[in-house]
Amino acid sequence: MRGAHVRILAHLALACEGDCEGHAVSGYVERVLRRYLECGILAYGFARARCPECGHDFLVAFSCKGRGVCPSCNARRMAEIGAHLVDHVFPPVERLWRRVKHEDVYLKGYATLPELLLGLTEYFAFYNSERPHQALDNRTPDAVYHSGEGGGAS
Repeated sequence: MRGAHVRILAHLALACEGDCEGHAVSGYVERVLRRYLECGILAYGFARARCPECGHDFLVAFSCKGRGVCPSCNARRMAEIGAHLVDHVFPPVERLWRRVKHEDVYLKGYATLPELLLGLTEYFAFYNSERPHQALDNRTPDAVYHSGEGGGAS
């Protein structure tokens, strides 16, 4: 058993007896912690599985979360998500921080961290409420947000 598991078991035993500051752990918490300690360990039971997509054969340890995803397909999904982040999520964030650096940080040359934090707070207040954005039909982000339009979550 791993060191963390041993420590959790020791604390759980004390807590179940009510020795931890006079409070006993509820039955639900004890069950969840015990299932967590058994999670993913083949000795506590497993199933043999085959991925229908790639044909990979593997063992899946019984889990507290009911996991059952093929590791090789999961790796493929992670690569696809990583590619999506690099292509579609990070570029707008990079553009924003490039703009912040050139329009504020480099021009003002903040000397201390508190000055920088105050300056960025002021810049983002300006950026969101006063500065029109071409991508928003020359409206401010605050105006688009308060109008209920745009591509945000509804």
